[in-house]
Amino acid sequence: MGSMASYKGLLDRSEGKLRPFLLTRSFFPGSQRYTAMWTGDNSADWSHLKITIPMCLSVALAGMSFCGADVGGFFKTPDSELIVRWYQLGAFQPFFRAHSHIDTKRREPWLYDEQTLMLIREVLRKRYSYLPYWYTLFYEHEKTGTPVMRPLWAEFPSELATFTIDDEHLIGNALLVHPVTDSGASSVNVYFPGPHTWWYSVDTYQKYVGGTNIQIPVNMRSRYNQWPGHLIVGSKITISSDLGDSYMVLWESYRSLSIREVVTIIPKKERIRRSSVLSFDDPYTLIVALDKN
Repeated sequence: MGSMASYKGLLDRSEGKLRPFLLTRSFFPGSQRYTAMWTGDNSADWSHLKITIPMCLSVALAGMSFCGADVGGFFKTPDSELIVRWYQLGAFQPFFRAHSHIDTKRREPWLYDEQTLMLIREVLRKRYSYLPYWYTLFYEHEKTGTPVMRPLWAEFPSELATFTIDDEHLIGNALLVHPVTDSGASSVNVYFPGPHTWWYSVDTYQKYVGGTNIQIPVNMRSRYNQWPGHLIVGSKITISSDLGDSYMVLWESYRSLSIREVVTIIPKKERIRRSSVLSFDDPYTLIVALDKN
């Protein structure tokens, strides 16, 4: 009732011209029509970082897709490693916000060392580059109820191995993310679902075969070796390097097995601009991955 009343009040105040944005941590089935939610007051602790993945997956399956956690933890002070890993995790959850208690030590990215700032900047740019994909998934969610952030078994229900995995997830049906959630990690064990599926790293384009567990190296030094994000073969994701206003670009995912094994096309805008309007006429780079035939 509170979300409904607040939504209507804000809508009436703008005479129906502005779409309200509400954020709550108290919700009920149906609240997704009015508000986003966050997971509540957490702490700058690795266990709290890790638990945000199954929490957001659970509420997404209950209809509440617009979910996220306080990046960095609401209480206590995150060190450089934890704050970087939390930004990397949060950037690939639907609701993405750095937030903390008023009495905690200031933790803006530029208050950390240059290396930490560089890594956070890189993942923020990555978040913005995928905005067309996020907007399309939210449109799909609004029309069909399909979760934006999905457990692996939602797309691969015949694979028993996916049923107990809650430390990695899918964004839509095409992007697999396995955040780093352990201190001092030098690698993460990623399960690639789909025995007849190929996956490609979004940074290095290295290919991985589905139905396998692979140890992926990670570190805190290189922008190309921070966290594993992988694109499924046969999906088309529209990406922009524009860091300004967002806009809707159509996204299509090919579902048939024959197409999935043949080609992946990733349209990406390489030019950085402050305004999406200015980028409409910019050329696209098409990254095409074909099968061995």
